[in-house]
Amino acid sequence: MRLKTLAASCLLSTAIVAPGLLLAPSAYAADAVVTSFEQERQERREARQERRREARGDQDRERRREGRGDRGERREGARGGRGGNREEGRQERRREARGDQRRGERREARRENRREDRRDARREDRREHRRDARREDRREHRREARREDRREHRREVRREIRQDARRDARREYRRDVRREARREYRRDVRRDARRDYRRDQRRYYNHDRRGHNRYSPPPRRVVHYSVNHRPSYGRNWRYHDRYRHYNSHQFYYTDQFCRTDGDALIAGALIGALFGGALGDGDGGAYLAGGLIGAGLGASLNDCDRGQYRYGLHSAFTTDQPYYWANPYSGVRGVVRAGDYHNWGPRQCRWGDAEIFLPNGQVSYDRVRMCQDSYGRWEVARRQ
Repeated sequence: MRLKTLAASCLLSTAIVAPGLLLAPSAYAADAVVTSFEQERQERREARQERRREARGDQDRERRREGRGDRGERREGARGGRGGNREEGRQERRREARGDQRRGERREARRENRREDRRDARREDRREHRRDARREDRREHRREARREDRREHRREVRREIRQDARRDARREYRRDVRREARREYRRDVRRDARRDYRRDQRRYYNHDRRGHNRYSPPPRRVVHYSVNHRPSYGRNWRYHDRYRHYNSHQFYYTDQFCRTDGDALIAGALIGALFGGALGDGDGGAYLAGGLIGAGLGASLNDCDRGQYRYGLHSAFTTDQPYYWANPYSGVRGVVRAGDYHNWGPRQCRWGDAEIFLPNGQVSYDRVRMCQDSYGRWEVARRQ
């Protein structure tokens, strides 16, 4: 076991160390190459510096040599006396000074020209900038003016729309006010008419304008008898088919208008008072006897039937309710209705509609206009 462990350790060490042993000569060779290259580059750098130093030294020696020659020439000129070379030297120096001055002046002039050019350029740039700014301001002003015009136009349009809306609202309001005023006026007129009518009814129902009591028949003198829808006499009587609508109603018979004793006189006076004396007048009697009922039908009715019919007219006009009358002895029956009020000239009138059923199956329709006199009594109108 120990031998195996020792052998494994040896193999592992060999595997680790062997690559280093193999690569070591190569690393040593690379280091030598790099070192030699660095040495050669350093030697070339030192050689270049040396050549530069030698060139600078040669230049300095040549400059010194030239300087010594110029000083010798100046000394030779100085030793030549007051004229000659000294004057020429001064003139040369003056010329050189004037040349240097001119060159300086020209240089300064060129410099001044350049400064002036730069000033002109800056001035022109500022001028161009101000011109562009003014042009841009004018453009902006025109744009703002157009915007303001558009805003003003929109404001004007909205103002016109609001004015139209207010005008339409005022027109609608005035129209509604006029409509409501007309409605109120009609309502007031109808209310006043009803109030006046009720007042007149209360005023003229039992009293005339002179303060006297109107004639009203005593209720005990007018006795109504209820007539059965099945007639007591003449079981073979037949009526028109329209009579079926009234078969369930209660018909009334007034005995006072059909008697031949003293009560007949009272009944005649009663009818005369009710219809404004029309029975006593020849024309009025004609209206009530024939004109109201018709010539053919009037011949089929007796005095009792006419009395029942006239009293039915009075009851319908006074109570505003339909009145059903019947004569159980002759078999004649009828219905009377009063219509609405209307003005006919200076008088207040009403139409009365009547249906008269005969026992032989005939039916007749009658229509009569009756008006109130100055005392509030109903009478037959002269013109129907």
